[in-house]
Amino acid sequence: MDVLTALGLQFRIQRFISIPNYKLPGESLVHLVARIIPFAILSGIALADVVDMLRFTGPHIDKMSNVPFIVSKFDMIVIKLGVVFVAIISCCINRKHLKALKTIDAYDESIRRYQKLYIKQPIPFPKPKRSNMEFFLIFLVNAILVLNLHLMTSLDAPPKQALFHAFYALLICIHDYVCIYISNIIRLFGCHETQLMQILQDDLSRHNQEVFSLVTGFTSTLGVINQAFGSLTFFTFIHHLIGSCMSTYLLFWLIFVSPDFEVRILFILSSTAYNMRMVSFLIHMSIVGEAIPKKIEKLQCMIRRWMKDEELCSTKENWVAGLKTEDDEENFTRAVKFNTHQLLLKYLHQGTQISASEYFTINNSAIYATFGAVITYLMVLIQFQELEEAKAQEGQDLL
Repeated sequence: MDVLTALGLQFRIQRFISIPNYKLPGESLVHLVARIIPFAILSGIALADVVDMLRFTGPHIDKMSNVPFIVSKFDMIVIKLGVVFVAIISCCINRKHLKALKTIDAYDESIRRYQKLYIKQPIPFPKPKRSNMEFFLIFLVNAILVLNLHLMTSLDAPPKQALFHAFYALLICIHDYVCIYISNIIRLFGCHETQLMQILQDDLSRHNQEVFSLVTGFTSTLGVINQAFGSLTFFTFIHHLIGSCMSTYLLFWLIFVSPDFEVRILFILSSTAYNMRMVSFLIHMSIVGEAIPKKIEKLQCMIRRWMKDEELCSTKENWVAGLKTEDDEENFTRAVKFNTHQLLLKYLHQGTQISASEYFTINNSAIYATFGAVITYLMVLIQFQELEEAKAQEGQDLL
């Protein structure tokens, strides 16, 4: 369980969000129900709040565009309704999710077993320190942002408003934890690449069938992860992209259009931090997705060396393809090259990129697409604002 252990608190919180039925030894049905109830209650409250927000149209403000208020309301609806969609998608992919975790555990065990038998100084797997730091950092950042919002807007409001903002912060954390969980489960599984490189550099011709099985399992497990998290990856990416577009427009409005008010500077700083938070998750996921094909390419390059170098395919004291090397050196070399050739052929037919349900690929190109989408929708919302203000001015002229 190297990957799941390295996820630390990020994996534990997912047992209350996306995989409440992930059982550990000694757990009963009571534990399952206790994990399902909190997220079910949160989803129900969020859905009820969305219905109330859709019923309430809000006052019309003369001489001022209502676009920023509509955008802010839409952003709130997306966050709250998004939690409901996370619950629905998690239920739909639950079996695939559990299968992926089981496959990851099995691969972790196979790597650990090989290292124990044949590697004198194996490369250690990352510890959960980074994942736990990210967990607390996400909670701290969101708590500060929402606390700042409460102090600026509802300091003298009744306690009910403080509970509303606390609930809002919790919903934001859920989205961020799901996004960072998917990114880190891919990132941490990709860390096996360094262990495979050590195994390949140690000696490929010795135990070559086991080594090839490990390398093949690396790509096939990535395929299982892709299939399991594709729809959830798509949703979380789109959700953070929408949030980036909305927050960018609100920041633009606060800086250049909004009339001056007492806490305007604090609103600008909070909006900037909120926007950077949204974009940072998209960039993090894109960088993780970009790294996986590069890691597989490094493995391919190392394997191709064995195809070209005769000395690396020299005879070793071991059993390969059922033939003892002392009896038939030529067949031994041929067996090694055949297995290597078969492995490279498998790479040609296996997808090596992380995708969002095959709608788009998660790599560096997604970063450029994100900034392009943000700028595009910023221009569209600005045009809506100018159109509304022009119509309002025409109405005043007529009067």
